[in-house]
Amino acid sequence: QLGDRRAEASSLHQLGTLAQLTGDLQHALALYEHSLRIDEELGNVQGRAVSLNNLGNVYQGGGDLYRALRLYEESADICGRIGDTRGRSSALSNMGTTYASLGRFDDAAAALGESVSLLREMGDTPPLGYALMSNALVLMQMRNVTGAMASLAESLAVFERIGLDAPPQARELLEQLSAADKKV
Repeated sequence: QLGDRRAEASSLHQLGTLAQLTGDLQHALALYEHSLRIDEELGNVQGRAVSLNNLGNVYQGGGDLYRALRLYEESADICGRIGDTRGRSSALSNMGTTYASLGRFDDAAAALGESVSLLREMGDTPPLGYALMSNALVLMQMRNVTGAMASLAESLAVFERIGLDAPPQARELLEQLSAADKKV
C-alpha cells in the first residue's frame, strides 16, 4: 500500500512535469498539488520539497512571482534540514532567478551564490553551468562586469569539462563583455 502511494505520487509528479513542459500550467498545478498531498500524507519530506519547488516553477511561469518565491523558500528550507544538497541548490537557483525578475538583485546574487557554492561541492554538472550563467546575468544587472565575466567563463569551462555544448548565448555574451571591457 505504502509503495503504491509513493509510486502514485511519483507518477503524478512526472505527469506534472510533462504538463508544465507542454505549457499546460493549470494541469501541471493540479498534478503537483495532488502529488504534494500524497507526499504529506506519507510523510515523504523529500517528495514534498520537490513538489514545492516544482509548484514554484509553475507559479513563476504564470507570473505569480511572490507565491513562487514562498514555495522555493519552503523547499530550500526543507532540503537544508534533510541534507538534500541537490534539492536545496535547485530551490536556491530558482529563488535567485525569481528575485532577479523582481529587480531584487542583491537577494538574487545571494541565493545564486549559495546555489553555486553547493553545486561546486557536487562537482561539474549541468546545473552548475546554468547556475553560473544565471549568476552572471544578475551580476551584469548589478554592473559587476568583472564578476559576470568570471562567472560566464567558469560556466563555459564546466560545460566543456562535462562534454556538453554550452548555450551559444553564454559564449557570445562573454565575448561582448570582454570586448567592452577592453575599450574601458
